[in-house]
Amino acid sequence: MRWATALAGLAIVPLYTVGLGSFPLAEPDEARYAEIAREMLVLGEWITPHLNFVRYFDKPPLVFWATALAFRAFGLNEWAARLPSLIGGLTGIALTFALARSAYGQPVALLAAVILATAPLYCLLGQTLTADMTLTALLTLGLTAFWYGHQRESDHALRAPEDRENARPKTPLRHDSRERVRVPRNFRRSRWWYRAAYVAVGLGVLAKGPVAALIVGGVAGLFLVLQRDWAGLRRAVDPLGIALFLLIVLPWYAAVSWRNPEYLRYFVVEQHLRRYLTPGQHVAPFWYFVPVLPLALFPWGVLCLLDPAAWRSLLAPRQWSAATRFFLLWAGFVVAFFSISGSKLVTYVLPALPPLAILLARFFAQAADAGRFAVLRRGGTALLGLGVGIILLVPLLGLFVTHWRFPLMRPYLYAAGAVFVVSGTATLLTARARRAAACVAVLAAGTFAWLAVGLSARGLATSYRSLGLAARAALQPGDRLAVYRHSIQAIPFYSGHRVILVGPQRPKFGEDPSGVDAYFWSDDRRLFEEWRSAERLFLVINRSELESLRRALEPPPIVVAAEGKKLLLVNHPLGN
Repeated sequence: MRWATALAGLAIVPLYTVGLGSFPLAEPDEARYAEIAREMLVLGEWITPHLNFVRYFDKPPLVFWATALAFRAFGLNEWAARLPSLIGGLTGIALTFALARSAYGQPVALLAAVILATAPLYCLLGQTLTADMTLTALLTLGLTAFWYGHQRESDHALRAPEDRENARPKTPLRHDSRERVRVPRNFRRSRWWYRAAYVAVGLGVLAKGPVAALIVGGVAGLFLVLQRDWAGLRRAVDPLGIALFLLIVLPWYAAVSWRNPEYLRYFVVEQHLRRYLTPGQHVAPFWYFVPVLPLALFPWGVLCLLDPAAWRSLLAPRQWSAATRFFLLWAGFVVAFFSISGSKLVTYVLPALPPLAILLARFFAQAADAGRFAVLRRGGTALLGLGVGIILLVPLLGLFVTHWRFPLMRPYLYAAGAVFVVSGTATLLTARARRAAACVAVLAAGTFAWLAVGLSARGLATSYRSLGLAARAALQPGDRLAVYRHSIQAIPFYSGHRVILVGPQRPKFGEDPSGVDAYFWSDDRRLFEEWRSAERLFLVINRSELESLRRALEPPPIVVAAEGKKLLLVNHPLGN
């Protein structure tokens, strides 16, 4: 089993690290987070985050801090920008392995780590600069620490009564006695595990706000109530743990509120309560995450649905172990919490994937032990059919899809289809031969292969690195850079230059009125006036918008660079 664990580790780490810095920062989130971190270094301002040098209060600063430190250590590049998410993703996999091993043993733990590592949503966000993976890693750390603390207490409670009696003093001690009461080691350790959970929650609040405390506190509290562990519930409310939590959270929140009195109202009321209760964007129905979860854990989450008879035990909660109850509660709480909100994004269910990976590993391990190979045979057939379908469908799509990216995607689609054909055939053959370990290994290898194909195609995602670098090379002291009616986050990051936003875009929290007017032009007339001035002005614009503005742009615009649907224009020749 040790060699299998080492082999899985050797496969997982390259999957997450190779090519991490080879593709541009994607629009809009990656480029936005990178630019906020860059401006921290430029301004030397670590309390109030800024985007395009305007105060930005949508997210707390932990991920920005980590990214800025990575930039300082490794330079302004894509690899450094994604380093915090990479660390969070690998940490979450390691914690899932440890948690599953504690609950179900080494074989299930190894499979759980592989399932989580190869879950498409988890793998993608483990290489994407957002706050979601950092939050998920901290939530996993907090709930893992809680579980270990609870298990320490449970181990002590299961000891023989005479052992527990011998651990206590026979007579009460007076306050002036020099003899100390010997606290059982398991209790001392359980308290420190709980305190580690408080530290993780504090960092989670700095990563994405109060949702970290709501999830960890809600899952831990409900689990103890369901277990009827009232003494454990009292011990989990640890004064030192609360003090550590406040020591982590309060300094920054107090400092940013002191400098920006409007911060708490905007962050708590606007960004959390109002978006949760009355969303204005990302509106989706209550059942939104039902189809998302199996696909987020593909193929494992889809294959388990092919054997519905095996899930009958889920309808008998009395047969659940404490570990199974804890993992189901963890995943269910996350999904239910975000399902109630009208505002939903696929990334919101990321914290539910570690416990679901453990439960899926348990499911496949039990199926193999019980000789239920039907699910694996059906899975192999489904993957084989999926691969054949992709290979046959690609030429047909070419007749109807006119997007310029489709020809570039065609080789990756063929490669993914071939991987599904090979892995599906191998899974089907090993399942028919009733070789459980080989069948699961083939599934894992096939998943690694098609994920590698998919990740190699990330360079086709929308990005404007070339345009930003072209602006960086052309800009001279005194030149200005404007973006027309669109907010393109990669332009300021790759150009290293503050941009002027042209159009009905105003900052939520701005500088003084003169600073706002200088970098936020509300209508086209200001653009036309500045374009005619003697100062050089660069303009990023959509190709489709250029024709309607060409007559008003005098002198005639000069095309400096082009990327995708965007053009970089300038009003005066570059040598002048």
